[in-house]
Amino acid sequence: MENQSLTKKTHWDTTWGRRLGKHGNNAFSCITERFFLTRRMDALFKQIIPLRSTFLEIGCGGSHILPRVVKRLSCNGCGIDYSETGIELCRNYLKQKQVEATLVFDDLFTTTKVPSDHFDVVYSAGFIEHFTDIPGTIRAMQRFVRPGGILMTMVPNLHGMIGTMHRLADRELFDEHTRITPEQLDSYHAAAGLSAVVPAFYYGSFCLTVVNWNRLKNTLGFLGDFMLYSMKIAQELTCLPFQFQKKPPESKQFSPYVVGVYKK
Repeated sequence: MENQSLTKKTHWDTTWGRRLGKHGNNAFSCITERFFLTRRMDALFKQIIPLRSTFLEIGCGGSHILPRVVKRLSCNGCGIDYSETGIELCRNYLKQKQVEATLVFDDLFTTTKVPSDHFDVVYSAGFIEHFTDIPGTIRAMQRFVRPGGILMTMVPNLHGMIGTMHRLADRELFDEHTRITPEQLDSYHAAAGLSAVVPAFYYGSFCLTVVNWNRLKNTLGFLGDFMLYSMKIAQELTCLPFQFQKKPPESKQFSPYVVGVYKK
């Protein structure tokens, strides 16, 4: 059966276009830099990704991750996305971080612009769950990983509170996702011929802003902006005690992500 995207390209162009117009020159505010989840992700990447490695982000459109990895871990970075607007937004983020990376505007499944068997680390977040053939999508991604390199995959945890909130906020978009448990994430990668280095697990303690609030926010206008800022404050206050714990709590019910690391 042909692998199909569950989400139309126009969705991404519209999403990144709004962000480019509103935050294109101010995406990395000091507040965002201090988010608990942001700092937790920095720690995870430092643990998984070797210094000065070659790093490819699949679906880099609108991503903060590629600039952060290049900046903090001195990686030779590359990103690919089929949304030209998303590429432009990522380019803005790179400029704000004062770092450089190669950005490729092309389709993952057909591109010849990204070298095969080349990268130490290939990373994706919120990508594979948008396709009907997930093992096939992973196989398309892992062709860029060098032998012995790793594929790091992150998906939203749609089984707990975040999934419920996402479904209520935008049911149409929610239905364009495949819900994936840690066990399923490992199984999909095994089916693609990869072995788990770090078996998939629930990641992050609590994060309301993982939910796509765009439709509700656009409907409410300036009240939508106020709602989103209020959520950010609420989530940071909730996470405040976790900053003093050696291992913050992670669970199926409240964690925003599922993440696993796999070897080629």
